[in-house]
Formats: sequence, C-alpha cells, structure tokens
Amino acid sequence: MIGQIIQERITTLSRLSRRELEQLLGRPAEHLVMGEDERPYLMTSVVMRRPDGAIWAHVYVATGGWDEADPVIKSAALTSP
Repeated sequence: MIGQIIQERITTLSRLSRRELEQLLGRPAEHLVMGEDERPYLMTSVVMRRPDGAIWAHVYVATGGWDEADPVIKSAALTSP
C-alpha cells in the first residue's frame, strides 16, 4: 500500500512538463494521504535536478507516529538529461 501511495505521486509528477517540474525544484510538498487501511500517511515529495541535468523526484512516506515512524523513500527519474 505504501508503495502504491508513492507510485501515484511519482506518476502525477511524471505527467508534468519539464517547465512545470522546474518550478517545483527544491520545494518540498507535504500531503496527508488516507491509505486503503483508512490510516493517514504523511507524504513528502521534492523535485531535484541532478548534476547531469536530469530531474528526479524523491518521495518519502512516514508509516507511523513521531516515535515509531518507519519511513519509506523512493527516488525516480522524471526527465532525462
């Protein structure tokens, strides 16, 4: 389920144009997402440019409260250099 939440965010970002992605560079976005288990998950995503010019997304989902959080992180290329 966490993987699905992350993949949905990456899919949404991958549909944006390069120009739209460049407007998001380095600006973290937080979303509270309800999972299929009806629990809330805090998702943070940030779009970054790699040295070769490719634009990548890094998506983080916290799976618990402050003390017992088990983070899940996935990175994916959105554009080529």
